[in-house]
Amino acid sequence: MNVTGPITDAERNGWQLRNAVALVDLLKAAHEADLPTISWRVTVTDLIGTCERPDAADARAVFGAWARHLHAETAEVPVGGAVRLRATREGYGPHAVRVVVLADVVGEPQTESVHFRFAY
Repeated sequence: MNVTGPITDAERNGWQLRNAVALVDLLKAAHEADLPTISWRVTVTDLIGTCERPDAADARAVFGAWARHLHAETAEVPVGGAVRLRATREGYGPHAVRVVVLADVVGEPQTESVHFRFAY
């Protein structure tokens, strides 16, 4: 709820539009930096990129390139038979959107711990 009442669809649409504009800017920067292509989803709250590579080394390389480009905080979490890589950048660009990049890496040895680090 906001100060004047419940959040409206117009407000949500505005947030999603803001995120879509930020994605265009991000894709331009990614093109200039020659980053590998990943899939994107625009939500009301986030931009969510997904590295969809079947090879574990390739998935890690693509994920790492995006995490470094975004100066994102990263985490690795064991999930079933895979490791979920997550990079989060709060306040990206002039519209200060949250950008999340995900990759599920299959076929690597897993540990029980969760690792967090900054990818600068």
